[in-house]
Amino acid sequence: MADLAVWQRTIVDETGLVVPGAEVEVRHAEGGALAQLYQDREGTQPLSNPVTADMSGFVRFFIEGGAYDITATGSGASRTWRFDATGRLQEFDKV
Repeated sequence: MADLAVWQRTIVDETGLVVPGAEVEVRHAEGGALAQLYQDREGTQPLSNPVTADMSGFVRFFIEGGAYDITATGSGASRTWRFDATGRLQEFDKV
């Protein structure tokens, strides 16, 4: 099927403390619609959006390449990565 890009991070607050169970919402930067997330690179296993980080604050999802606004919320804090460029082109060496 698809060959999707991965987005993965350990969610931390503004002081650097891990945020276990943070809720991460992913929206298309253009238009603001919720993005379709997947558990696997092939895009065969859909994932809920928002997705929840594990108890170590780690979150991973696969998504089509593009620009996204990604917001993590938890422990009374919120952080947004605006126009986050996610795509597979980053995986290839420059020729």
